[in-house]
Amino acid sequence: MKIKLLDHKNFDGDFPYSGLEVFDNRLYFVASNGEEILQTDSKWNTEDKLPVKAGAEHSSVNNTISISKESKNASFLLFGSGAGEADSAVLKMSLKSKETESIDLSVFRSRVKDLGMEHFVVLSVTTVNDKTVLLAQNGESRAFIITDNNFYKKQDSADIQLSQLQWEEGKENTIIPAAIHYSYKNDWLIVTGEKHEAGDPVSSTEIFIGIVENAFRKIDRKRIKVNEFLSLAIKDEAPNNLKIKSIVAQEDKENKLKLHMIRSNEAGMTSLIKFRLKAG
Repeated sequence: MKIKLLDHKNFDGDFPYSGLEVFDNRLYFVASNGEEILQTDSKWNTEDKLPVKAGAEHSSVNNTISISKESKNASFLLFGSGAGEADSAVLKMSLKSKETESIDLSVFRSRVKDLGMEHFVVLSVTTVNDKTVLLAQNGESRAFIITDNNFYKKQDSADIQLSQLQWEEGKENTIIPAAIHYSYKNDWLIVTGEKHEAGDPVSSTEIFIGIVENAFRKIDRKRIKVNEFLSLAIKDEAPNNLKIKSIVAQEDKENKLKLHMIRSNEAGMTSLIKFRLKAG
């Protein structure tokens, strides 16, 4: 597998962006405070800023750090933490009406806790055919929650299992998964990784990319093994405490992917990275 940096830029704002999705050849960046979605073209030129109408009871929703798309009605699921909540909360937003709907995950949350995750915050999310894969933080550990795509509608009956990512030998103690994306064309699960110490990410100018091949048939295993491990250095950039937040494919072609990645920090800086993965 070959990796190539295509573009990179930093920008400062009133708040960082952390969620990212592609729809109709446009990019949608979700502000980490959950109050705005920035719409751009594929070259990161701003087209619109969409306010998130969460309602008074959810006005303090923050850490909206991963989104998934429902293609039938062009709606997003925004995963984040409500004010004072240790666990993830979900808002469903219609791209057409801009209206949002709060989703109560208490039943699903209780079932996940019964499997051993006392508190979980969703860091990243992707769909693998008929399954949704949630990368979640539980204390100092991170794990995959594998469930059905309609889990939030059928919380009491959706399949749920926990899986761990298996890096290359020797990497488990230094790299933790940060964001995930599934390529339908290639059946690859792309997992970005960060260096860590005692469970906490360490800011670095080097990005790690793990690739799980034949992901669909492996996704329900208790340990998901990375087939290939790559690194991408971002030159002339100070770390600035930037952490990987989201990754999404702009182009998903056979044996080739063009991806966008967000890294951000609490000071309001957002780093945009575009790179290509190519088989061979």
